[in-house]
Amino acid sequence: MEDVDNFDVMVGKNVQVLRESIGISQSKLADAVSGQGPSSLHQQTIVKIEKGTRPLKLSEAVELAWALDTKVDLLFEADELVIDRAARLRSCIERFHEAERGIAAAVKHFDKARGALALWAGSARGHVPANVIKQAEYLANRDVITQIKVAMQEEENSQQQYQVVDEQREVVPSDYHRDGAGAQ
Repeated sequence: MEDVDNFDVMVGKNVQVLRESIGISQSKLADAVSGQGPSSLHQQTIVKIEKGTRPLKLSEAVELAWALDTKVDLLFEADELVIDRAARLRSCIERFHEAERGIAAAVKHFDKARGALALWAGSARGHVPANVIKQAEYLANRDVITQIKVAMQEEENSQQQYQVVDEQREVVPSDYHRDGAGAQ
């Protein structure tokens, strides 16, 4: 009986982790499941399933998996795998949003700087050497995004000459051979 209880706890933890990974409440999950099939799961039933005090029926598992946008078998995997995947995915999503906010702030700052540069280049004409005006106009009008993409591609190309080997993640040139001899 203890194995069954442990299994129910593991399944419940998986349901909880998957629910939290998509950012919905137990109540919203219950509403989503109740609207999809013959089962009528209430929020309190979700609480009991997540605590492992109520076994999950197969028909409920199918509906929960649909509502959680996952496969049914993921509900029954060892919880460490589910927790690890969900945590890694949440971390990736957070890093993505952080990078997105950084890019948005940089673009806003860049647009202000470009506008100021164009404004001052126009008003300084006749008061500043022509080569300085020319440089300012070039900077204000160049396609920076394309230049950034080209620079990123060049960096990626230079990084492709290296590969990651061994479980220690030792970085070596791609022409390196495991016997220790370089490419001839």
